[in-house]
Amino acid sequence: MLQGTNVNEQSSNSPQPQVCEHSAGTLVDLGDRMHSVKSEQASQLPAGMTFFGQFIDHDFTRNSASDKLANPVPGSHTGTNMVTPALDLSSVYNAGGLNDQLGIDLQTGKFLLTQVEGESSWQDNSFDLPRVAEGMEAGKALIPDFRNDSSLLIAQLHVQFLRLHNMVVDHHLSQHPAMHNNPNRLFELAKTQVTACYRRMVRTDFLWRVLHKPIYQAFFEQPQPYAFLGMDGPVFYAGETLPNELTAAAFRFGHSVVKQAYQINDEARLSLMELFQWTGGHNLKSQHLPANLVVDWHSMLDLTQLGRVQMALAASPAMSIELPMGDWPANRLAIRNLVRGQSMSLPSGQSVTRALCHKSSRLQSIIGEYGPVETNPWVQIKSSSDNTPELLLNGLLASSDIATNSPLWYYLLCEAHSASRNYSKLLGPVASYIVAECFYHLLNTSTDEEITNGPIHDDPLSDISTLSEMIKLTQSNPRKAS
Repeated sequence: MLQGTNVNEQSSNSPQPQVCEHSAGTLVDLGDRMHSVKSEQASQLPAGMTFFGQFIDHDFTRNSASDKLANPVPGSHTGTNMVTPALDLSSVYNAGGLNDQLGIDLQTGKFLLTQVEGESSWQDNSFDLPRVAEGMEAGKALIPDFRNDSSLLIAQLHVQFLRLHNMVVDHHLSQHPAMHNNPNRLFELAKTQVTACYRRMVRTDFLWRVLHKPIYQAFFEQPQPYAFLGMDGPVFYAGETLPNELTAAAFRFGHSVVKQAYQINDEARLSLMELFQWTGGHNLKSQHLPANLVVDWHSMLDLTQLGRVQMALAASPAMSIELPMGDWPANRLAIRNLVRGQSMSLPSGQSVTRALCHKSSRLQSIIGEYGPVETNPWVQIKSSSDNTPELLLNGLLASSDIATNSPLWYYLLCEAHSASRNYSKLLGPVASYIVAECFYHLLNTSTDEEITNGPIHDDPLSDISTLSEMIKLTQSNPRKAS
């Protein structure tokens, strides 16, 4: 919930955000309607950044509770965050050091990787996650967070971070051969430098691409963002736990920008359902990953100027992802997100906007520049035979006040849909503020002194600040001699 309540109490006229509450049937109907919307508008965000966003999300949030679709009572979601609320690569390193249960070679301090199967032109075919080789758990990924093996693309991105770690270990061994006898030190040094590189990429690449430009500039180009905005402190971020407005709404925009299929290399184009199948829980239980399914990141990121890269969809209230488990309505992600938001007592989008505008005249001018968010936009419905546009909330307004008391997640997607043409960014100003404020504190707070103050050894990653630069390094792989 908004952490600004105490500050707001300084003025009796301060608006207090109210919990947004609707019946379970209304949320299901809205989720179904979002599921039915056709979305083909491309953004200027490379498709690979969608999965980097998912990777980042897994780094700082994992909830212990499941969603109860039947009765989404505000406050009923009692789960706790099972990972550290920090950008510390916990999904890669967990909280510990060397651990052979996490696919780490105790003799070298490097991550083990699995060879892919079949003919390839590469000298090094280790392009899959470390996995259990046999037995009842065959195929299970030996990584701290099972969600990073939930689809082929997120698993392949995780592999790139393992390869980056191993390259850093090799670098320090080449510079300091005596460190061969201290694999624990090598592991910790690589962990520190990879994590510092990751945090740079989050700040200067990911956030720069997705946040509304004036909001990004306020938080990441000004030395004192709150003073610049005329505010006396954070509204959402409280330090101990991340606000639900971030984890259940503002940072869940990625679900709306996912495409239904991806060209993962020159040979293979996979649907979302096929991407879900090439994981340790499905096809990889009984076989290695085929070499022709290794992701060529040239198709997903702007590694060159050749124009091969696929773009993510523009953020919008269209959300047609179906999960590969369960039946309707539990398998529709739009419905699950709406129910989770209400069970976590999220306020409406309108009340959050009013509270932010009350905080700062400069913030109000940024938000107000785009006028009221259109919460009932004209859309195209996938089942329509003639592509005639319809109002998204057609049939819902007679029995609800969704348009004026909008679930925060839905409201922020509508905001992005309205503001996406401005500055060519993905998010609108309210969503951007929530994300920027929280990430500003996450990036300036660390329990690891080496991450905050910089590594004590030479850092081979010091010049890397974008995901594309990292992938150019980790995907470089000499070809076999012909």
